[in-house]
Amino acid sequence: MAASAGLEATRDSVPEAEWMRFLNARDGDQEAAAQMLREHLAWREATLPLAPGTPSLGSGLPPLLVCDGSARSGHRLMVMMAAMYDPSLAADEVYVNAIAAKFDEALDRTSSEKLTVLADVRGGEGLSL
Repeated sequence: MAASAGLEATRDSVPEAEWMRFLNARDGDQEAAAQMLREHLAWREATLPLAPGTPSLGSGLPPLLVCDGSARSGHRLMVMMAAMYDPSLAADEVYVNAIAAKFDEALDRTSSEKLTVLADVRGGEGLSL
């Protein structure tokens, strides 16, 4: 019964659409989804929003992820310009957190909206490779 109560508390702590993303990621296994969600929420609380002064995309880090336009499917489009990644500017974890912050800013946690991510890996003048 305690495990069930813990599962309910975890499930009820987030919007239904968010719970469903975790449940789908664990093929319907509610206990595994709840564990994954608890770990995510702990990470989220420690990481987002980014602390003042932390590098973010476009402020200390290159603006390598933009949310603009729609894919052919009609879903919103996020374009990742991977060649703009510059490892001399920050550690990988800083980039990952900045990208997560950008997704968090762009997406509504209460929505089950689908998103298309396009990774542009072409190099170019002025871009890191």
